[in-house]
Amino acid sequence: MKNEPTISVIVPVYNGEQYINDCLESLFKQTHQAKEIIIVDDGSTDNTSSLILSPAILIKTDGRLGAGAARNLGAKKSTGDFLLFTDVDVIAPSNWIEKTISVINEKNVRCGGGGYCGPVKNNFMQWFAYEELAWRRRNFYGYVDTLVSNNLFCERNLFLSAGGFPENYRTASSEDMEFSWKISREESIWWEKNNGVLHNFASCKNDYLKQQKRFAIDAVPMMLNKKQMISAKTHHPPGFYIEILLSGLITVLIFASLLIPQSTTCLLISIISFFRFTSRTKYLIKNADHVISSSPTLNDYCISLNKLSLSTFISSSINTDRFIPSNNYENNHK
Repeated sequence: MKNEPTISVIVPVYNGEQYINDCLESLFKQTHQAKEIIIVDDGSTDNTSSLILSPAILIKTDGRLGAGAARNLGAKKSTGDFLLFTDVDVIAPSNWIEKTISVINEKNVRCGGGGYCGPVKNNFMQWFAYEELAWRRRNFYGYVDTLVSNNLFCERNLFLSAGGFPENYRTASSEDMEFSWKISREESIWWEKNNGVLHNFASCKNDYLKQQKRFAIDAVPMMLNKKQMISAKTHHPPGFYIEILLSGLITVLIFASLLIPQSTTCLLISIISFFRFTSRTKYLIKNADHVISSSPTLNDYCISLNKLSLSTFISSSINTDRFIPSNNYENNHK
């Protein structure tokens, strides 16, 4: 029988007192215990440090250095064969470490990870954020080119030899994409879609938009410097960039319609909106039993999207077959 690797769980945290107890409790209750759980306090100004309970190990940075630097410090202090990274606003299912070890052994990979399996809180914005990611990553699994740091494992020696995460990001952003892209140039990395974690997504619209703006500000320059990523198998699929362009075009057309009322601009907006929202509506409808039962407010959201698709259909005279999911689409979601 192959010896099971030892696991060091590493969690960076900055002012995470509202999350740390739930995160630690989920890590303490794993069916397969980690060799060590390392919490790296990155200059918190709240009571985070006082809430770290044994057997978790507390390490502090010299002031706020950023999530990448905090993770790297934890990796240097670790003693496990593999490093398993997550975030303080995450709750790990009880078999998370057990499944991670299975992936390491069965796929024979030195680096890999997964995504989310749901939100922590049962409110509209958290479910919206989760479902948006689930839709975007619906075909993302197997051998990939990038990973996310809230659910990422890497052999310790490989991690250290690669130099760890970039430390130029003050807050968690694109450092995980840069690191995993670097690893994937030399090693096969695996995305296990059935080993997700629960995440405390932004619970209000303003926080969600601020977060997305920050991600965009960091991600765009990175993508421009690494243009190969656009066509690679990353957790931002090629269609995602088309959606960004369409969203920008919709914004331009909306302003144009204010200057040129009752023109073909309105027609163009309707057509583009239809293509932009129909596929996501189909996804939400397909998952309605799960999503709506968990968050009743999403029922209104699905209805609103359906009304939007219907209105754009009428105004642009697009064939009604567009509303019928194809067999290929359904097969991709089984």
